[in-house]
Amino acid sequence: MIKIKTACGYKINVNLDITTTLASGYHNIDSMFLRLQKGDQLEFEVAADETQLSSGNWNKCLDLLQVEDQGEDSGLKATKLQISAGDDLATEDNTYFAEQVKMLQRSSADNSVLKAWRYCRKLLELSLWRRVLLQFEEVLDEQQQILHKAAAAENPDLLNRVINYCRQSAHNLGPQQLDTVAVLCDLWQELNAGQVYKLIALLQKPCTFYLTKNIPLQSGLGAGSFDAAAVFKLIYAAMQAVSADDNGYKLPPYKDFYSCFDLENVAYQIGADVPFALLDDVAVARVEGIGENILPLAYKVPAAVPKADVNGQTDTLQTEIPENKLYFIVVMANYTMDTKLAYKLYDQKQKENKKLPRPDKHYGSDFSKVREYFFAKKFNLLSEAAQNTFTDLMLQVHPDYADFLVELKKCPQAEFVTMTGSGSACVLFFSDYGKREEAWNYYHNLQLQGKELLPGVKIMWVEKAESVPYASLGE
Repeated sequence: MIKIKTACGYKINVNLDITTTLASGYHNIDSMFLRLQKGDQLEFEVAADETQLSSGNWNKCLDLLQVEDQGEDSGLKATKLQISAGDDLATEDNTYFAEQVKMLQRSSADNSVLKAWRYCRKLLELSLWRRVLLQFEEVLDEQQQILHKAAAAENPDLLNRVINYCRQSAHNLGPQQLDTVAVLCDLWQELNAGQVYKLIALLQKPCTFYLTKNIPLQSGLGAGSFDAAAVFKLIYAAMQAVSADDNGYKLPPYKDFYSCFDLENVAYQIGADVPFALLDDVAVARVEGIGENILPLAYKVPAAVPKADVNGQTDTLQTEIPENKLYFIVVMANYTMDTKLAYKLYDQKQKENKKLPRPDKHYGSDFSKVREYFFAKKFNLLSEAAQNTFTDLMLQVHPDYADFLVELKKCPQAEFVTMTGSGSACVLFFSDYGKREEAWNYYHNLQLQGKELLPGVKIMWVEKAESVPYASLGE
């Protein structure tokens, strides 16, 4: 049995502009994404591969070629997704989160976790079978040649079966996905036949994902996309465990793995925030297009980077890279906003203002200033430079959301307050940990006591959060 668990993380938008509507119905954005720690938790469980597949054990390997009987999504049929709330949220009086989990359970078949699994599995499996074809064509050592000849003699249609399987599997794939398959196939070049078939067997086994929700739905925090990105990480970790051999061989680093995937295709097939979520070493980025054009502005760094002194000794009290970290309070009140509805409202607004290419121009951000003020922690100036197009759209649905925003901006310790994503969560920024804790006590007590922040405005969820430690890339 293989069990692997990871915290998924989530994001906030320091600013967010919708720039254009595409012919496909999707929308181009221009935004600054900031990665936060923890978030939901995802566990991947799969039965251990007990079949010892050697390089010449072709009959057992070819038993996996059952595409006609199993169907295209056979791996999905054997996959389970179990959803629960975090321990501190799954309380009897926390009916809000209980309802959230029920909603997810009812729609689990379309959950981003399973979408990511289906996407990964299809491309991974095809790339591994292509690796099988290449191994037939490569010059092998004498012993391998004997094994291959014996296998071919026993199975005259061996190559045809593999070729036909690859053709059927690739039939519905687009050019970008086929390019990903080719790049992934190159990634497996150091694997021997036994390792390749172990990985294929892994992808065919029944498995279960356990998703623990700590971030609510319709919050604008991208938690679902980060859950999907975690699938890539967990599958690769399982592949690492299965492919490791006695010589200490391991697959290439995870970064090499996710770099094989076309980010635009990932955005269209799984979710717009998934490309940024995949790049887990990027702490802050400018994100454009539908989420696929990512310009890193800061990378994640360890909390402390050891610095060696002149005698070669390590001084753990010094660091080569200073630790930058911001502190937040994320607040959700009794407002909801579906992202699809928000974009629909945006399109309606455009039609009503046909002469203006950017009817929301008064919400447009100057990104150069947003970047400058953010990294300089000049949050008073950032409040003027950064905007969110979705705020105006939220106010069309919930006009009193403006009062909620104004009330949060009155927090004396907070240095910057903004709605994130398409809402409805608001984020309060703090550069000082102590000030964040002071403000947290106030909002958390309101939630615990069930008191209204404003008449008719009740805090449904409030969370302390921290950015990953980051090092800016500069201008």
